[in-house]
Amino acid sequence: MLAPLNRAADFQLMLIGAACYGAAAMGAMTGATHVAPFAVCIGYETEVLDESIINSMTELYSALLVRREGARAAIATAQRALRPDESIDFSTSVILAYQVFRLCVQEMDKESPGAAPALWDHYRQRFFEAWDMWFPRDLEERDETYRLDWSIVTAPQPADEQLAQALEAPQQG
Repeated sequence: MLAPLNRAADFQLMLIGAACYGAAAMGAMTGATHVAPFAVCIGYETEVLDESIINSMTELYSALLVRREGARAAIATAQRALRPDESIDFSTSVILAYQVFRLCVQEMDKESPGAAPALWDHYRQRFFEAWDMWFPRDLEERDETYRLDWSIVTAPQPADEQLAQALEAPQQG
């Protein structure tokens, strides 16, 4: 249901799950049957008290809208307003898409080690089709962040931070 809203918002929808386990909304990126449902998803990875939600959301919105901090700094500010056993996280739709693809590649490697190149070419084409579903070509042309960099999908075990850094660098297409 969020995909049409994200498209109407020109792929700039920020989804905030201000509830226990609100980060679970990131799971909406698993199916490639519609455009990406959000540009950024922010949510809690744990149970949170009502007071914690109020405090951390106040800090998050103040950081984003008043102080104009970037997403990482705003999340860090919101995290500091939580109790020690509570946690907030965020991800972009692009990072989630890469993570989905990397998981698929890892599973295919386990299931069919040494698969024929023709089979990999077939699956690679399917990945590009899924990517184009999530991030339409006109979006990819306007913003290089949304261009699929196949080397990120096939790189040996990049950490999330390496993936984020790769996404900040110019893309190869």
